[in-house]
Amino acid sequence: LALVVCYYGLQRYADAVDEILKAIALAPDAAQAYVLLGRILEHAGDRLPEVTQRFVEFNESNPNTALGYMLHAKALLARFDGAERAPEAEADQALGLLRKSLALKADGAEARYLMGCVLEGKHQYKAAAEELEKSIALNPQGPVAHLRLAEVYEQLGRAEDAARERALHRKLAAAEQAAPDNALGLDPPAPAGVAHRKP
Repeated sequence: LALVVCYYGLQRYADAVDEILKAIALAPDAAQAYVLLGRILEHAGDRLPEVTQRFVEFNESNPNTALGYMLHAKALLARFDGAERAPEAEADQALGLLRKSLALKADGAEARYLMGCVLEGKHQYKAAAEELEKSIALNPQGPVAHLRLAEVYEQLGRAEDAARERALHRKLAAAEQAAPDNALGLDPPAPAGVAHRKP
């Protein structure tokens, strides 16, 4: 997993995915590897079917944890270049998985976001707005949820709310771009002479 972080920092994303899959093969119950893989899922490329299968296996081995259901749903949706384009059968399967995830962990911001995306794709805009609002309440600094919520508000005819969310998206996206890349969710480097905090 340390090598994954190195490859990711070098923007060698295919190598990072490869190393995570190797780590999973060595320690199939290590949840951290699945979390990291979920964070760089967009770089899976032609290995997405293999990644999806690893998520399925993790989910089956850990049926009482929310993470496996959420990651399985995320991988299903990743196949379709955006949750709103998922065919009905896959969208319904993803919704079922996300509902199971949220039943186990109601404060899952990413699961709420994905649920909102799928519901938007099914033109269930009021329900989509509710899920996206919950996701933002749990993680207000994530710019993409604000943009998605703005699009849903526009569908609902809530122009002022949409404009507010677009403004928040621009502000947060600019701050994210100005900050060091930390897509893996790792701690920033400790200042010289200062020990890194323990996880």
